[in-house]
Amino acid sequence: MTFWTKSLLDRKGPCYASLCEAISDAVDRGDLRPGDKLPSHRWLATRLGVAVGTVTRALSEATKRGLIVGEVGRGTFVRHLPPKELTLVKSHHDVPVSIDLYQNLTPLTPRLETRSWLDALGAIRRSTDLATLARTSWSELSPRQQRAGAKWIQRLGIEFPPARIIPCPGLQSALCALLMTLARPGDLVLSPALAHPSIQALCDRLSLKTRGLAMDAGGLLPEAFEAACQDSRPVLLHLAPTLQSPTATTLSAARRRNIARIAKRHEVTVVEEESAAFLLPDPPPPITTFAPKNTILLADLRDGLSPGLRTLYVAAPEHLFNAIAGTVAAVSGVAAPLLAEVARQWIESDIAGRLITARRNELRLRNRIASTVFRERNMRCHPLGLHVWLELPRLLRSEVVAKHALDQGIAVTTAEWFAIGGEKAPEAIRISLGNVPTRPELRRSLARVNRLLDGN
Repeated sequence: MTFWTKSLLDRKGPCYASLCEAISDAVDRGDLRPGDKLPSHRWLATRLGVAVGTVTRALSEATKRGLIVGEVGRGTFVRHLPPKELTLVKSHHDVPVSIDLYQNLTPLTPRLETRSWLDALGAIRRSTDLATLARTSWSELSPRQQRAGAKWIQRLGIEFPPARIIPCPGLQSALCALLMTLARPGDLVLSPALAHPSIQALCDRLSLKTRGLAMDAGGLLPEAFEAACQDSRPVLLHLAPTLQSPTATTLSAARRRNIARIAKRHEVTVVEEESAAFLLPDPPPPITTFAPKNTILLADLRDGLSPGLRTLYVAAPEHLFNAIAGTVAAVSGVAAPLLAEVARQWIESDIAGRLITARRNELRLRNRIASTVFRERNMRCHPLGLHVWLELPRLLRSEVVAKHALDQGIAVTTAEWFAIGGEKAPEAIRISLGNVPTRPELRRSLARVNRLLDGN
């Protein structure tokens, strides 16, 4: 406790800022080490001769800067790992880990995928002038690409007019265009409390407010959506209702119907992101089935076919189509013509079905391994899911588990990475099953994580 003296505040600026900087310097010097517990707010206030509110503000700022983390009922600790930020990174080959349970990719089926790419590119070369295809305008909607999007969406059990489909170059560009079209600075965007951080990052950059909605083992709670609509004026709800990342939950048809009713009653637009749904032989009906005028469907090719296609189909209601098309043209343009044409070749032939079947077969085997290894853990997965959601034993902190795993060359993702709107994340980790090359390697990797939990 000798570190905490009034001299910490001998800096220019407000006392709270001086205390925050002192904590930062102490972490850099090693005076405060990862896992060290900080004294209580009241003890620090008395020791330093400042108000409790000053200490609270200083620790709040230190938390925002990723220096410390607070845990209900346990106290405040120096972080083991800085909070991850969504940014561009070097190739995963340069990441200093030997076991990647972090990237949520579908398992590779090398022979089939390589042959599928070669066949599609060969067919394009035989039937199309590549130079002409490469000169396709970024603002040109291709009717045949729209028809391919409609055929892809048919796999979800719905018919959608091709003329209202926009092929986009991936999820982030589509979400950015939709947020810019539907919301204005200061508007509120809703999402499940745990979701992919891209929605939070985009809202932050567009000066939009976010709120995470409560979830249970069945996914987003419709009553939480209703309550948010009653006490606020949200403009948009974004969610991935099928095999959601990170929680591996799938909304039932009943919940989807309830969410659609709430959206219609409160005039909220639902942005429904579907990618893993295409892995299921009989997926639940999309929310757009129940609220076609209030829902925008994002039909991604990432999980079912290939992340390398960078192609996603935006299926928009008629009254929003022109506005969304204009923003897509301003933000990113349509999907890259060569990749979109490969996607069309696959969708309109039997290649898409073969790729999906191969993915399903491999995922069943990998999820069986995970279920066996973690059979005594509080875990959630789906036989065709890409990842495992593992809730940690009492008193275990996900950040500490992730740090120990990283020290052993294993990368996992903590729940904190997915927390939306400043919601407190549970002590849990997501373990992705698709990026370890072989099933024997995956079994060994998961066993190491399991032993690590026992060791903690």
